[in-house]
Amino acid sequence: MKKFVKVLAPLLMIAVLCTTLLSGLSFSASAASYVYNWGEREELATSLSQMAIDWYEDEGTGYDELSQLSGSSSTSSVPSSKLYKELQSLMRGAHSYITSYSATKSMYQYTDCENGGGKISSFYSGKAVGPTWDGSFNREHTWPNSKGLGGNDENDIMMLRPTSYSENSSRGNTAYGEGSSYYHPNEESGGKHDLRGDVARICLYVYCRWGNTGNMWGQSGVMESKDVLIQWMEEDPVDTWELGRNDSVQSITGTRNVFVDYPELAFLLFAEDIPVNYQSPSGEGANGGGTPIVTTTTTTTSTTSTTKGQGGTTTTTKGQGDTTTTTKGQGGATTTTEQLSQEDAGNTTAGTQFRPGMAMGGTSSTTATTTTTAAESNADPDPLLDTTQWLIIVGAAVVIIGAVIVIVLVTRKKEE
Repeated sequence: MKKFVKVLAPLLMIAVLCTTLLSGLSFSASAASYVYNWGEREELATSLSQMAIDWYEDEGTGYDELSQLSGSSSTSSVPSSKLYKELQSLMRGAHSYITSYSATKSMYQYTDCENGGGKISSFYSGKAVGPTWDGSFNREHTWPNSKGLGGNDENDIMMLRPTSYSENSSRGNTAYGEGSSYYHPNEESGGKHDLRGDVARICLYVYCRWGNTGNMWGQSGVMESKDVLIQWMEEDPVDTWELGRNDSVQSITGTRNVFVDYPELAFLLFAEDIPVNYQSPSGEGANGGGTPIVTTTTTTTSTTSTTKGQGGTTTTTKGQGDTTTTTKGQGGATTTTEQLSQEDAGNTTAGTQFRPGMAMGGTSSTTATTTTTAAESNADPDPLLDTTQWLIIVGAAVVIIGAVIVIVLVTRKKEE
């Protein structure tokens, strides 16, 4: 038995050392590919980064395709809209690495620095902390744990931000907003930094990517109202610090916050007008804005109504849920017609949206019809462990199994 222990002990030590080495090598290899946040707070982002352009090309989609999908003017119907589902599929499908809560400590030096390195910028105040994790600051759940998180979503570095202890304590789990019962993200910096658009876009990411739709609005949620969110999106456009962080997070997790690259999509998601000359990294909103047209049939009674929208769009609703939409634009016209059955009437939202600025030289129009029959399941199939972690576990298992085999062989030889 003593001989057995003498042989086993060093082999187990070797197994532990190999596992540690594999972990260190995997972390070093990953960290070597991380991108530093190259942006600066309050510097307006006027163009997409090359990383962003390449990402959308690799995913096979972009603003042209996404802006043609319908959202909804009703917050309760947004999660069943075609645009919501496509955005969720896009961000979820590209999310190849799920960060752990512990791992985020070593990532903030990349994601939350400014101008490519140096100190970490505390989210709300902008005060310099770090430059690496030293216990002088903590991690703020911009979407509080107590409001629907519970799994991989609560460790997502996209919404976990470094803050000083006092900032984290001041916010608590209060919803963002402008009323007296809400937390205003600009109060910590005394107005030096405008974070209204930042938090709106982060909340939209969690709302779509993780499907946390039941905890979005009001005091019990994370954002006071849709109106406040839209207002903040408009008044605080994307700065290069947000865009640079999107690049950095992509280099770690594989996915991006689409609402940072294309904030116009937030307006379309809620069937809101894109503000005229809206400034964004993509520049898609600078063509004069746009008015999404949404026709909702809620009864089976026979009615006839006609509305006219921007760009020469006429929508006529007839009979028991039968909807005909015709769009005419300067330089050409495209018509799409959807007929809805009587049994679907009253449970259907039909929406027409067009890309801002498309009227000149030709009009592109799409009518999308969504019928809601049951609540959408937002279960996330993301793996508990990533590929690197599995390799480490398998490597350690191979070493241990090899050690056991050697022990058995040595023991048998001794007995012979």
